[in-house]
Amino acid sequence: MSDTIGFRAAKTPKTEFVASLERGLRVLQTFSREHAQLTLSEVAVLTELSPATARRSLHTLEMLGYVGRAGRRFLRINDFESDDVVWMQRDKRAAAPASFRTQ
Repeated sequence: MSDTIGFRAAKTPKTEFVASLERGLRVLQTFSREHAQLTLSEVAVLTELSPATARRSLHTLEMLGYVGRAGRRFLRINDFESDDVVWMQRDKRAAAPASFRTQ
């Protein structure tokens, strides 16, 4: 996902990169107005992660209170901001000049 974070990250050594955190954030960022509720299979397809990795990420995010579950569907829970603020921030990141976006 080319603009997963939205802005170019600071250059740090590869040894400082936490791949599991990146995968969890990718799962969390999959939820949007268009994808407010997703099944495990949908998350795996949209994030291009294996179903096992998507399941572990969703389980962890659920245990931490970032996503909830309604039957077989997961939904993002925003305890810290209203949905309008979250989507406004996302829209601003998408509108940022290409030179500021993650490659």
